[in-house]
Amino acid sequence: SLELGLGPYEVDESGCQDGAWPHKIDEKQGLKYLRGEVFVHNRAWYAVVGFHGRDLNYICWRGDPHGNFDSSRLEVVDRARAHLCPRLPDARSRVPPLPRLDYRGRPVGAPTTPVSSRRPSRASSPARQNTCDAIA
Repeated sequence: SLELGLGPYEVDESGCQDGAWPHKIDEKQGLKYLRGEVFVHNRAWYAVVGFHGRDLNYICWRGDPHGNFDSSRLEVVDRARAHLCPRLPDARSRVPPLPRLDYRGRPVGAPTTPVSSRRPSRASSPARQNTCDAIA
């Protein structure tokens, strides 16, 4: 995942809290997740917050298996990779209020260029890297 940065974000009070995407971004970009949905990627929970269309990444809050999400830090997960990951429909109720989005689907106030926070992988094969976890 990539780190987008830290910062306060305005809570979305425009009606998109229900998971809807602005300007039919979901249809244009082939998104399978709604805002606020949670999936498991590399043993971490991710709550979908927005979308970075140029790089085809979901913008997410990372959480732990107890449903505690860090809403002060945004990370990105590749759209194609995220679509292979299992959803956690019961975890959606644990997601904090979602931030407002701009017309592109990015949280208002988020940096325009993602900053990489990737660490070198310990995995020796690409098949082992960036895997989704099965739900036990």
